[in-house]
Amino acid sequence: MIYLVTSGRGWVKIGTATNVDDRLVELQVGCPHRLILLASGPGGTAMEAALHFEFAKYRRRGEWFRLPLSEVRRARAILDGSEESRRPGSVDRLRRSAMRERREHRERWAGTRSMHGVPKASKVRVTKAAK
Repeated sequence: MIYLVTSGRGWVKIGTATNVDDRLVELQVGCPHRLILLASGPGGTAMEAALHFEFAKYRRRGEWFRLPLSEVRRARAILDGSEESRRPGSVDRLRRSAMRERREHRERWAGTRSMHGVPKASKVRVTKAAK
């Protein structure tokens, strides 16, 4: 399931969870503001990545976005399926774009560093300390 959660202060989280209610409780533990579930709908990590890609210019930190109200409405429309019917193939297009971005990112980092920016062990040279 894909979900949209807000703190009511302009921040919106786009994420996935098998149980949205449990995930909301988990998120609430670390947030001083009351979180509100805006929308949820079917989808997995590919759809989540597609939504992240679609709203990338609003991304602020991790899966948190500063979405204007018009974009919140559009995200909700995508989740409930009405956006897909207005623009045929838009969700498939988003999924393909997100998968292409992920593949390009992996290829860019392949062989030099891990995805977390830490040099791979095969690239690290260990030197003996001078006695």
